[in-house]
Amino acid sequence: NLKELYINGGEPTLIDLHGKFLDQLIELDYAKNITLSYSINMTTPCDKYIERWKNFKQVIIKASIDDVGEKNQYIRTGTKWDAVIRNLDAIVETNFKIEIMQTISAFNLDTLIDLSHFMNQRYGYQRICMAYNFAKYPEFISIDAIDPEVVENLKVQIAESTVLSDYQKFDLSSKLKIYDFNPSLKAKFQEYKSALDEIQS
Repeated sequence: NLKELYINGGEPTLIDLHGKFLDQLIELDYAKNITLSYSINMTTPCDKYIERWKNFKQVIIKASIDDVGEKNQYIRTGTKWDAVIRNLDAIVETNFKIEIMQTISAFNLDTLIDLSHFMNQRYGYQRICMAYNFAKYPEFISIDAIDPEVVENLKVQIAESTVLSDYQKFDLSSKLKIYDFNPSLKAKFQEYKSALDEIQS
């Protein structure tokens, strides 16, 4: 009676036992009735899974990507942008459903819609959709650590964007209503970011 599996990352494609589990579902002839939904960060190739996935009823790839280029590498330490895009390109060539899940935080609020622009230019919204998630913990990396003028500027950018769909504009604007600037969080974030910059330099 199994209809759907949600596999949450990290990067489940690195786990050999996961591949064996999928093989069992295929061998037992269950796969054709099952939807696979993944949350992955696209840091490793999915080549050995693509052929397996074709046996399933539907495959949904939710790719965790937060910004473009070096900014994404900074936020998600250890990732390589070229590898992320190369791996995403391979998925785009399939018929699987693809969703970019962007986590919004103090790190990327000022460049929030850059990722939407990049994805639209490279793939088009007919192929990839955007979804948004807000970082809440630790609190000092939440958007509440960012100055009000940055948020107000972002609202204007969202409203005037020719790339964001009406739904995306509504979704982002609605979610930004939770914003509540906290100077103490700003101080903690700046301290944390300075320490992070020192480590990465």
